[in-house]
Amino acid sequence: MKKELYCPTCGKDSVMQAKPFEWSKGVIAEGFQCANCREFLLTLDQHKKAAKAYGQHNTLSLTRKLFTLGQSLAVRIPYDIVNQLKLKPSQKVQFHTTREGLVVKPA
Repeated sequence: MKKELYCPTCGKDSVMQAKPFEWSKGVIAEGFQCANCREFLLTLDQHKKAAKAYGQHNTLSLTRKLFTLGQSLAVRIPYDIVNQLKLKPSQKVQFHTTREGLVVKPA
């Protein structure tokens, strides 16, 4: 598919060819390449799809069982996640609830 878009890199209106390019390792995004300067551009929808794919590609998902600690529920944070987020003992974390569930983020 070809589309005429303004290229902010070369400053020209250009007929651009739809082409895939590697957004990051393992994440391919469909974009448009400028015929003049060869720069890749994404529409807003293409950018959103690529960002979503990148977020899903670069997440670590593990399952752990809750256990009782006093009158509270607790969960161990696996070493892989501790290492990826560079968490330290006594570091504070924030808890947020969403429609999907619980989000724990370093404070």
